[in-house]
Amino acid sequence: MFSIEWLHNGAVVDTETSLLQTVEEVIETARLRRVSLSIRLRGRAPDSYRLKDASGNVIGVYSIDGKIDAHQS
Repeated sequence: MFSIEWLHNGAVVDTETSLLQTVEEVIETARLRRVSLSIRLRGRAPDSYRLKDASGNVIGVYSIDGKIDAHQS
């Protein structure tokens, strides 16, 4: 299980939970979700997202295009 915190200028604008099994699957799903989130969160469209594992440990912070912005453990 993973948590996705959608960020706009570093502030959390939405949070989702994913039951997918791998980090790669979650990242791919996040890339596909960015368009619908941009429509739903007009004016606060996410520019990045923070990915956490089930323990709450940060896996990485990714820009909306999928490039890593911060550390990845």
